[in-house]
Amino acid sequence: MTDENKTDTTTAKDERRSTRRGPTLAVGIFIGACAIFSIYYAMTHHVIQTDGEKLVVRRAETGKSNLFVDIQGWKLQDYLANPLVSQALYQAGHAPLLVKSCMGGENPAFVSAVLSAGAEPTPDWLQRRHFIFTKDAGLLVLPKLKPGVEDTFADVRTWSYATFDEHAALKQALIDGGHRKLVLAAKLNEVKDNVGGAVKGFADKLRGKIHKMTEKDEE
Repeated sequence: MTDENKTDTTTAKDERRSTRRGPTLAVGIFIGACAIFSIYYAMTHHVIQTDGEKLVVRRAETGKSNLFVDIQGWKLQDYLANPLVSQALYQAGHAPLLVKSCMGGENPAFVSAVLSAGAEPTPDWLQRRHFIFTKDAGLLVLPKLKPGVEDTFADVRTWSYATFDEHAALKQALIDGGHRKLVLAAKLNEVKDNVGGAVKGFADKLRGKIHKMTEKDEE
């Protein structure tokens, strides 16, 4: 074989190797790009499982923790323990979900009132506020005497005075906020009920006596 033929053979082999390397290199680049994108996406987003659906929300801060988060059954304490998840939900426009979860259930009228009040229901803010739904004054947003998770949300429309006594901090917040009448109204209603019950009891006894007297007269 002449030198010229050897050169042609070598060139042909090099071309075949190059042709085979082309697709392999392209696939490698594609896989590498996908891996980089996946890592980037995981560090910039949360996948959050709620009671009804999966949400993909952008992280409040770039990081590696809490890629997949199941918030089914979460209460205010859980959101306080995971502030970045809470902030991501709020920034993604899921404040109603946050409020419902912190309430421990869904009360559409209450949630609507909280959001229409211009509240920013992040956990840090929530633990410093009472959201009190009243019959006459509507929604009241009052500062807590002491930050915490107790009585963040309360629907007091049917509360008795005894119930207010069981929630002393909330009761004091109402009084300090100039809403003493609301608490006293519960007491007044309780007195009316007691008086009404006493009057009814007296009337029943009197009715019974009259009935007995009537029976004797008939005899």
